[in-house]
Amino acid sequence: MAVYQLDKNYVAFPDPHGGNPNGLIAIGGDLTVEWLLLAYSNGIFPWFAYKVSPVIKWYCPLDRFVIFPEKIHVSHSMRTLMNQHVYHVTFNRDFNGVIHGCSKVNGRDHNIGAWLGHRMIAAYVELHRQGYAASVEVWQGDKRCSG
Repeated sequence: MAVYQLDKNYVAFPDPHGGNPNGLIAIGGDLTVEWLLLAYSNGIFPWFAYKVSPVIKWYCPLDRFVIFPEKIHVSHSMRTLMNQHVYHVTFNRDFNGVIHGCSKVNGRDHNIGAWLGHRMIAAYVELHRQGYAASVEVWQGDKRCSG
């Protein structure tokens, strides 16, 4: 099992089956739209503790959790809450607010292992600007819910 060093000038990822058991397959590369689209199209995503090291780590866990919408069970209490219309959902109304909120919820931006730093945020904001990333917001009145 190997972890590969990526060259910023060559956009390619190794076979995920050769990565380590936690799914780490490569380090390095870049967070450009080109890199991110290639990564996601192959089931690969970036994740690194930016306070520890600026080096991007790329993961592709072979075991995945999959949700099948037709098999989701909505509990009676959740259905009751949904029918009260206390919350409403929007799409792409506040992408910047969502991604910045995710980076800070519960003080996670102060943790040494925080991964959603300025570089990642800028990369995903650019993905959104180009139409490749979306946000889902849940609102209570005119206030966006978080955490």
